[in-house]
Amino acid sequence: MDLLSWMPMDRLVNISGSPRYPAYEVADFGWGAPSRTELITMNNCGQVVLVAAKGGGGSVQASVCMHPDHMGAFKSHFLNSLSG
Repeated sequence: MDLLSWMPMDRLVNISGSPRYPAYEVADFGWGAPSRTELITMNNCGQVVLVAAKGGGGSVQASVCMHPDHMGAFKSHFLNSLSG
């Protein structure tokens, strides 16, 4: 059953990830902790991935994939929501 089949694909946003998953701590394969982690399969507009940010403390790293024409509006709304 596809509950969103009525929604045009260009109007959907997919948010995934786990801000509690310590990607920076568990990804040390012997040559040191990574300087940045990314979901490499993130290749469709409208995807947002959240992971625990480097350094911990409850910070969240957000990776966003969207059409460049929409990124400015997204950035503005996002920053406005952070300032209250």
